Parts: sequence; C-alpha cells; structure tokens
Amino acid sequence: MIDKMLHGLRNLIGLGWGFVSSDDSDVQTVQVKLNPIETKDNIPRYAEYGFQSSPPDGHNALVLYFGGNKSTGIVVATHHAKSRKRNLTKGEVCISDDQGQEVYITRAGITLKDKSGSIIQLNGDGTGSINSSGTFTINGVVFKDGVATGNDFMGGGKSLKDHTHIDSRGGATSSPS
Repeated sequence: MIDKMLHGLRNLIGLGWGFVSSDDSDVQTVQVKLNPIETKDNIPRYAEYGFQSSPPDGHNALVLYFGGNKSTGIVVATHHAKSRKRNLTKGEVCISDDQGQEVYITRAGITLKDKSGSIIQLNGDGTGSINSSGTFTINGVVFKDGVATGNDFMGGGKSLKDHTHIDSRGGATSSPS
C-alpha cells in the first residue's frame, strides 16, 4: 500500500516538452514528451481566463496528474525560455510572443512594440509617443516621416480646406489644393 502511495506522489507532477496538437475545440490539447521514451497525447491545456496563447513547439509544459495517474493529466503552465522578456521590475507585466512583439506594462507606463520595431509609448501621465518607420493612420489622418496628410485640418475652429486669404491687392485667393 505504501509503495502505491509513493508511486502516486512521485507521479503528481511532470515536466516535459510540449507541442500544441489541437486548438480548435473548447480546450487546447498538447502532446508532451516527458522523457526519451514517454510521450502523452492530447493532454488538455488550461490557461487563465482572458489569456490565450499557442506556445511554440518545444515549449516546456508543466503537467499535473490527478492521484498520480498519468492518464488524467492537464497542462497548467507553459514556458518558452527563448521568447521570455527578462529583467522585469517587481510589479511589471509583459505579454509577449516569439517574434519580439510585446505589451509591456512598466512602472513608468505602457509600451506596445510590434515585430517591425514600431513603438507606441504611453507615459502614464496622459502623454505619449509613436515611433514608426512606416505609415500610421489615426482616424483617417495619415502620419509618415513627420508629415500629416488628411482630408481637412482645423485650427481655431476654422477649416484649412475652406480657408481663403485676401491677397495684398485686396483680391481673394483660392483655397489650397
């Protein structure tokens, strides 16, 4: 009896290398290679509400087995060392992928970074910046290389599109085109 209990205790937790085998039903399933000769298929992978991911092949998978029975395993955590953001300060959070993209909630604000290196920085005080080598569009206004292009621009409640001037001889000028 004691041998059976010890066997069950030894088999409560497993660590292996995972491969997502299915992500098209209510619960994602993973194939986990536990050692050179033992592989378990279709182990359900559970994640926190609101956080979904499909970890890269070869990720580390932490498996819990109910009562030490290896036919009842569930993956409760995954880890991919190569894509893990390092050197976070206590209290900081980073959601990242294996392409270098991230949503990084720091003590100073929030940084969003895409795989091309474009960065949106929110400073936590209502200020921020966008740094991109590409084109950015915000509500129909196109920004590129410090130049904004749009259908119309307003200043002091006046439309640039409908704005005209009187020339030095008292004649009307045409609106810009």
